[in-house]
Amino acid sequence: VPLPTCLQPTMRMITHLLDAFKYERNFAGATKDDVETPEGAPAESEIDPQRSSDGIVIAMQLEAFDRGGLERVVFDLCSGISAAGVPVLILCRSAGNLADEISRKNIKVVVFGNDAAYEAALRDNHVTHLFLHHSYTGTDIASRLGVEIFDVVHNTYFWKIGHPGPVRKVGQSAAAVICVSSRVRDFHVRAFDIPEAKTRLINNPINTEGLIIPETGQLRQIRSSSNQTTFLNVANFYPAKAQV
Repeated sequence: VPLPTCLQPTMRMITHLLDAFKYERNFAGATKDDVETPEGAPAESEIDPQRSSDGIVIAMQLEAFDRGGLERVVFDLCSGISAAGVPVLILCRSAGNLADEISRKNIKVVVFGNDAAYEAALRDNHVTHLFLHHSYTGTDIASRLGVEIFDVVHNTYFWKIGHPGPVRKVGQSAAAVICVSSRVRDFHVRAFDIPEAKTRLINNPINTEGLIIPETGQLRQIRSSSNQTTFLNVANFYPAKAQV
């Protein structure tokens, strides 16, 4: 199943981040025209498409993997990464419906209950790159093991202002902080003292696949017709998430 178009910018960003750490990989949804080849990277003719992923093992970490928007993003990203031939697994404290669904794609879900189990999951699966999704458990352990950490910020975490420690600590020590909008980025830079140079912006996209979008001429014709009923679709703009 191809990666949804709306998630392809995120996949391209992951590609850029890994390239920055001297890895060359063509992820799902990214072509050679989408990704700039970093200085010193091997030429395309030197890359064996059948080779392993140069030791890359990606782990996506979240608190609960059951249902929800963030959880679905993680599900789709892991599906795309796995389809590209890169080993990927999910680390979480609890699992549910989405965990069962993605397990049928032969993507491993590891539920950990303590630090020892968390460290074992990183070691046993040889994790090299850890992407945090609103989950800050075990980052000291991951750092000690030499795992590259990326914080993916899906929201303006204003409810954490009173307890900023974990967000600030991870943001300042992570290899990069990926933000879904400029508002989210600006908020975290200001509220949690995240170095702006560490942030990477991926604007939260809208998935237009399957939507019926009328032509401009059709819209004008409908608006000018006084004898027809026109339906107005109203979306909820949620400021905290900076998205419709």
